[in-house]
Amino acid sequence: MKPGHVFVFYQHQTNRAGQLWIEPKRLQLAQAIGAPEQTLKIASRPDIARDVVFFYVQKAAPGPEGRLHPAKQS
Repeated sequence: MKPGHVFVFYQHQTNRAGQLWIEPKRLQLAQAIGAPEQTLKIASRPDIARDVVFFYVQKAAPGPEGRLHPAKQS
């Protein structure tokens, strides 16, 4: 991915036993792609589909001294 690109991952609910599933899957995905946990966000519409979420993260852009910083939101 190039800096500023957004990675989106679609996930259906992984269990039907009433256990929490979104946060554990978010943390698992962050670890799998090597993204800092706090940068991986969640988008959902429980009023439309309670069993589906989108996880997304934007690749950081290089800063003025070559250091990475989060891509700017428009």
